[in-house]
Amino acid sequence: MNISDQTDGDRRTAVVIGIVLLCGGILGHAARWFADGMAVNAQLYFHAFRIDNLRSPWVLAPLRFLSAAVLQYSALASWAFACGYFCARTAARRAAACVGAFTAVALLATAFTTTSVRIAQPRFFESAVASTLYPLAVKLLFVVVPACLAARAVRRRSTSALAVSIVAGVAVVLAWWTSSDLGHALTFGCVLRTGAATSYCASPERSWGAWSAGLLALAAVLMAWDALKTNAARSGSCSTLMRRIR
Repeated sequence: MNISDQTDGDRRTAVVIGIVLLCGGILGHAARWFADGMAVNAQLYFHAFRIDNLRSPWVLAPLRFLSAAVLQYSALASWAFACGYFCARTAARRAAACVGAFTAVALLATAFTTTSVRIAQPRFFESAVASTLYPLAVKLLFVVVPACLAARAVRRRSTSALAVSIVAGVAVVLAWWTSSDLGHALTFGCVLRTGAATSYCASPERSWGAWSAGLLALAAVLMAWDALKTNAARSGSCSTLMRRIR
């Protein structure tokens, strides 16, 4: 390998790590917004599970809410998997440090911001569980853990290209499925109050959601492409080795 090839490789590594850290910031905000919505909805719909309400239309509301939460948290896990994958692929010798930097960005990205849910309904976040512990648990379980598992799988070569491609497909679909939610997460609590009426920043939400969904979808597509290319290269080298043995 000559000096120019090494320089190009270092530049590609720096670009990919930059994208991973940017995605980590987005995931940190998205995870907290999802957690805030879950905290509010869980308290609002808790009474729907009472025995006297089982035959009422109120039972359908928590079911829709839970199904949306499953999609949101599945999206977080799939995007975080892509970030952990690239941490291990681009910084093989420093994968742990790269995952650590990603984790720090994901956890600290929301330290000085808030969400529109908290501004609009502050009374639901008076307890430490709803305001701090629950969002932190969501980030750890659905962002940090999938990223670490992906980096470990790449290092040990324990995940097939097909499995990586399936995760990437899920990540792409859910990126656009939840693009509006990503927009809400990145408004940093932007709520306009005019008299008695309250309106949200609709225009920035749409633009931020589209940009965020595009970036996360691109990372997933690149992950699938890299996994398939690497798998094809390994298969080709194995075939060559078998021909030499024969």
